[in-house]
Amino acid sequence: MKGTDILKPYSAVVVDSDEATRRIMVAILRGFGLSGVYATPSAERAKELIAGGRVDLAIMDRFLENSEPFGLLSDIRWSKDFPKRDIPIIICTGYTLVDEIFEARDNGADEIIAKPVDVKQALKKIGMALFERRPFVDSVVYAGPCRRRRRSQFTGDDRRRVGKKQLDQRDIDKVMGYKK
Repeated sequence: MKGTDILKPYSAVVVDSDEATRRIMVAILRGFGLSGVYATPSAERAKELIAGGRVDLAIMDRFLENSEPFGLLSDIRWSKDFPKRDIPIIICTGYTLVDEIFEARDNGADEIIAKPVDVKQALKKIGMALFERRPFVDSVVYAGPCRRRRRSQFTGDDRRRVGKKQLDQRDIDKVMGYKK
């Protein structure tokens, strides 16, 4: 059995304003063997697909046409009557400053993939989002997957250092709490 056969029963929607990015992500997802892959620049169309139960995973950019940053993510997570507000959501973005990664996490993203997309990282993040689900938290100040990943204490000098440099995927993983 190939490693991606496990993804065959799943479907996804790619939501990005850029047509080239949508095409690339669709090709990657089809290459991984997902049974259904939809692509749209429209937040409204994405919400229809998700609410209708047509997809198991959403991969979206932080900026969409006619939407605030993380607008679609926030709409899904904060709408109490949205039928699938706990759907795994991966943000695929070229904006990788530490503050922007925190913003994605704090808006309820399950995972984050840096653009340009590395296929190996995409497979890892999709696997994490689908198969290593964290409990869904619905509180007054946050709606999304539990942000706690690590169970060990941090040791080191730069625990709270936050810079203005662009992060690569390895640094994003550290910010998101992955172990080495």
